[in-house]
Amino acid sequence: MTGAIMTEVRAILENYHTLLERQYVGDVDAIVSLLDFSTAVERAHLTERQAEALWLVYGEGKTQIDVGKEMGITRQVAMRHVEAAIDKITKEYGKEAR
Repeated sequence: MTGAIMTEVRAILENYHTLLERQYVGDVDAIVSLLDFSTAVERAHLTERQAEALWLVYGEGKTQIDVGKEMGITRQVAMRHVEAAIDKITKEYGKEAR
């Protein structure tokens, strides 16, 4: 089940801006997805670095290399932050789905 939930979390992240736009035209599914996702993110208690890396990749669309440079870390460490954030969010999002 975790694999399916992680796939859903990644899909929300990859389509975040589209979901934001769709909520303003009354797309109830987009609204529910964003609400559940926001709750999961809040409950995941991401570190500042995890939240920053996640936002830079999915919120601002930056490359792994650019994220690493901006954060003053290697690309690999930046992606570890992103993956740790996704793991934490997935665990909380799975609780929401039950």
